[in-house]
Amino acid sequence: MLSTGGSAFRECWDGGSYCHGWSATRSRDLLVHTLGVTPPEPGYGRVRVAPRLGTLSGARGEVPTPHGPVRVTRPRTGCA
Repeated sequence: MLSTGGSAFRECWDGGSYCHGWSATRSRDLLVHTLGVTPPEPGYGRVRVAPRLGTLSGARGEVPTPHGPVRVTRPRTGCA
């Protein structure tokens, strides 16, 4: 994205408009897939944290929930 001069997210990873709410899909993907924070039941009464780092050396972030933020810090370990 940066190499093509973009300064905002597009709708999809491969392009699309800049003007739709679902342009935030990358932000959601980072929280749900990379940090792995998901609610196993509605309303975040419980939280599942299962980071998938791929080739990243680590990840850290904060996910807002109705019960307060969930903070995740995950350095790379020996397992994939």
